[in-house]
Amino acid sequence: MGKGIEYGNPKKVIKPKMFSIFSGWMCFVFATVSVCDIISLYIQSLNQERLEVKVIISILVIRLVYILAFLEVGIISLKMAKNIYFYDDGFVHGKNGEKTFYKNLHYFFISGLKPNKFQSIFYQAADGEYRNIFRHFFPIEVFNQLQEDVVKVTYSDAMENINNGGTEEFPFLAPKKFLFALSRKKIPEIIKKSMNEADKIKITREYMSIADKIYRWDQYRISGKFGNIVVEELNRRIVTKLPKLRVDRPNLLEALIETFNRS
Repeated sequence: MGKGIEYGNPKKVIKPKMFSIFSGWMCFVFATVSVCDIISLYIQSLNQERLEVKVIISILVIRLVYILAFLEVGIISLKMAKNIYFYDDGFVHGKNGEKTFYKNLHYFFISGLKPNKFQSIFYQAADGEYRNIFRHFFPIEVFNQLQEDVVKVTYSDAMENINNGGTEEFPFLAPKKFLFALSRKKIPEIIKKSMNEADKIKITREYMSIADKIYRWDQYRISGKFGNIVVEELNRRIVTKLPKLRVDRPNLLEALIETFNRS
């Protein structure tokens, strides 16, 4: 019995696109063809003494790179192309996956080319490690449910904290921050370290601050949809514009900004 079944019936299930599954398996097919090609090339080289060793080695290295690339893409595709099961309090990626709960969920989006669109989501799973899901593996509305539910679960606690004099903090990274490594296993470590050392957006009853620069609610109008932060004076003159920030818990941040902008 898969772990996902232990959580009861999900309220919504999003299935990956068939193309993502097909492309994953095709990568393994291409890798197999490349292996056969290398074997064939090696056999031919045994019968062609004039063929330079350097040429043979160069071709073999190039083919080997192709094989590794195909295998890597295939593994990533099939690993990510699993059903996502949504519940009121969290979601499960894959029928045997652990539930990731919204209450303490940390996540951010990698922005896409179009405004207010994103390419993927990095989220901190139950084991504390960051994982990535590419949006293009799924229908376009894949994370609409997550964005709605995470605010429902976390908004009231955040407001209670702020109303009692507390501060809600949202670490953020610049859109050009490099988050990749030669080894995929190193990426979660890089993200965790980067978020721990990142500047923060802070929300209180009196103001919002960005990297310790304070903007009072009664003196500015602020928007923050999908991490696109815009700060305007009351006469609508833009004083700060930070597009495509990779900000932690962007949907809760947006909900809090909207609340205090109306206050």
